[in-house]
Amino acid sequence: MIDMRIEQYHITSDQRNFIVAIAKMDGDEPAYEVSYKGKKVYIERNLGYYRNLAQAFQAIARDMLQNGAGPIMTVDDYAERAETIETTLAAAAREYGQKLREAGNEARR
Repeated sequence: MIDMRIEQYHITSDQRNFIVAIAKMDGDEPAYEVSYKGKKVYIERNLGYYRNLAQAFQAIARDMLQNGAGPIMTVDDYAERAETIETTLAAAAREYGQKLREAGNEARR
């Protein structure tokens, strides 16, 4: 099962789907934790259900591009935002991959 966060995006998985949700944010600080039945939970809305992780990442990239900070007025603005998104998603994938490797190494011990 996958349970990873990329900025305000949350990717989880079940047997059939990868689910992307967007956490409710309050300005620069996350304000999405609430207490429910004694546990901390997040207030989120689903962005969509996807067949694989690559499609989930594409959906996040598309949403970041369309709803990111500030308007895109020129091709240079678009290229800059696309590069920032690519860097952010690549870093998240590396970090999550490292956690999976570490968990696998611990399980083998």
